[in-house]
Amino acid sequence: MGRVQTPVLGLVVRRDREIAAFEPYPFYPLWADLAVAAGELRAWWLPGENQPLDAQGRLLDPRPAQALAARLPGSQGRLATLEQRRQRQAAPLPYSLSALQVDAARRFGLSAKRVLDVCQALYERHQLITYPRSDCRYLPAAHHGEAARTLASACQHDATLTQWVQGADFTRRSKAWDDAKVGAHHALAPSGRPADLARLSRDEANLFRLIARNVVAQFYPPLETFETRALFDILDERFQAKGREILEPGWKPLFTTRDDVPTLPTLHQGEAAHVLGAEVESRETRPPEPFTDASLIKAMMNIARYVDDPEVKRTLRETDGLGTEATRAGIIETLLTRGYLVREAKALRASRTGHALIDSLPPAASQPERTALWEQRLTRIAEGNAAAQPFVDALLEDLRQLLGQASAGKLDQALKAARQSAAPDAPKPTRGKRQSTKRGGGQSRPRTGSKSSTGTKRSAGTQSSTDTKSGTGTTRKPRSRRGSRTQGSGS
Repeated sequence: MGRVQTPVLGLVVRRDREIAAFEPYPFYPLWADLAVAAGELRAWWLPGENQPLDAQGRLLDPRPAQALAARLPGSQGRLATLEQRRQRQAAPLPYSLSALQVDAARRFGLSAKRVLDVCQALYERHQLITYPRSDCRYLPAAHHGEAARTLASACQHDATLTQWVQGADFTRRSKAWDDAKVGAHHALAPSGRPADLARLSRDEANLFRLIARNVVAQFYPPLETFETRALFDILDERFQAKGREILEPGWKPLFTTRDDVPTLPTLHQGEAAHVLGAEVESRETRPPEPFTDASLIKAMMNIARYVDDPEVKRTLRETDGLGTEATRAGIIETLLTRGYLVREAKALRASRTGHALIDSLPPAASQPERTALWEQRLTRIAEGNAAAQPFVDALLEDLRQLLGQASAGKLDQALKAARQSAAPDAPKPTRGKRQSTKRGGGQSRPRTGSKSSTGTKRSAGTQSSTDTKSGTGTTRKPRSRRGSRTQGSGS
């Protein structure tokens, strides 16, 4: 275990325990169907603070709602407050590796490692995309002018992508084109080489479409909506209705996202409302969802939300959480391989061994704060604002304290306690044939190459943003694959 793997496992263990300890309880929303001058709508009761509410404002006792519902039909009310505003939403940015892993896990059920392997194949074997192990979601400004030619070439063999390219306005310039936000590598983008998706594996074709779509979307208008929030006074109670009208779909048709917000009829401040009917629903609170590849990657990217200390929150936000684009998939796979995590359908759960390990460690070892504090010190050293030796001395003392708090006896006790828990068993290790990585079906052979600034090795073929043109040019041919080894998890 390492300084990143351990807090990641701690996240999953704590989430599993929240789910196991969760006790659902009922709550009772009340709605009323209203007739207004231009049509009908549904509004929801906003109970006052004098009612029995939980922290989210949900009604815990059905009797007040039932009593009000009995009085509502036929009642008259008025539109007391009308808030309306026009909103513009730009297209989602091109993908970083982690952002692609999150979307691919949600849409296609792909593991983080599978996404990384497929992207490596698209980059190295097929040469269809730019360097994939990037934490950047922006593109070099100089490549904007070549985007029309590059995307037309890359997408010419797919009817849907071709239609999107033909509908794009390549005179548009979104916020994605920003040299100030491009570091060693830019966002994932088509290289310009024609992609024959019929000759790719299903996973390769799916990921290429996602990568191409997000770049093409930069040349579509913003999504424009008209948002409405209406508050009605009825029987001295407040009812709320929300609606959204799409004025300009812009980039949205390229994405298969669902809009759950209904439209509302035309409303006017102060107009009358007539209650047609009302009903009290009985619902139940739900436990937190178990982690999946998508949500765990997202948690690692936004780890600050799991930290209480404000200074540590700031550090984690600046360092993009736990792990890097190149190591997050490997961290999850290592925890799976070592039996600390198990897959249950799409869910990632901590095994009994994983629970026991976290219980046997000092609490600070499984929290992200320690890694954040180390990152703070390392950043100051890299910027020349602190000396390295005091950090090394403090680090050694920190490790001595952690080791002093750990014991084999505590681990043994934790293992015995874990056997009585509902946590899943770790899979038994398989013996026999040595596993190898297939090159077919979107798999690529990992390699080592130049070292990054943090000391982790990158695959051969790693290029700077000046070597590869993003969505606007061509990629250089990757270097030789000789001497390849699997990149470490960086944990």
